[in-house]
Amino acid sequence: MRAVAGVMHLPAVADALAADDRAQRDLLLPWVERGQAAGEVRADLPPARIASWLALLSGGFLERVATDPDFSVDGERDLLLATAREFLTGHGPGAGATTGGRR
Repeated sequence: MRAVAGVMHLPAVADALAADDRAQRDLLLPWVERGQAAGEVRADLPPARIASWLALLSGGFLERVATDPDFSVDGERDLLLATAREFLTGHGPGAGATTGGRR
């Protein structure tokens, strides 16, 4: 991650990272839309915003796995899934946080 951050000022690198980010969000977006249509995913946020947060959550998880030897997929998977589930359903300890505490 540090190596990538050190070259992000290069247009080719910035463009590649932006394209990767778009591809991840574009992959997640139809799943979020289907989940919302089925009533299984929160509807208080637009699908694109939910997809962006899911990409952020998974990207951060992968970054931590890659950079912290004490943070393992096997050891943290259940918490990642529980966190994503709470975010997707809008249920759990942080349910009101997305609207600045307003419900």
